[in-house]
Amino acid sequence: MLLRRLLGNENGGTCHDDLRACAVAVIPGLIDSVNATGDKAKVSAMFNFTIQRLFQALSEEQEMDVVKTIAQSIKETILAACRPAGK
Repeated sequence: MLLRRLLGNENGGTCHDDLRACAVAVIPGLIDSVNATGDKAKVSAMFNFTIQRLFQALSEEQEMDVVKTIAQSIKETILAACRPAGK
């Protein structure tokens, strides 16, 4: 319990849950970064690569907080990939 408080994770999860959630949460920003270059072919390739892995992670994840983060990331990744190039 003390270790969880020290790690800022009092809800019973582990630091690994936080790491998985963080890794998933940055994906939309990565898509946005590639989209800012204006190269929609690269955006499409990155989107196809990441969206498959996000859905796989969603089907395998057991921690509800991480599941919510994955679902949010899927939504934001789709929105990021659909933005006009260079935005």
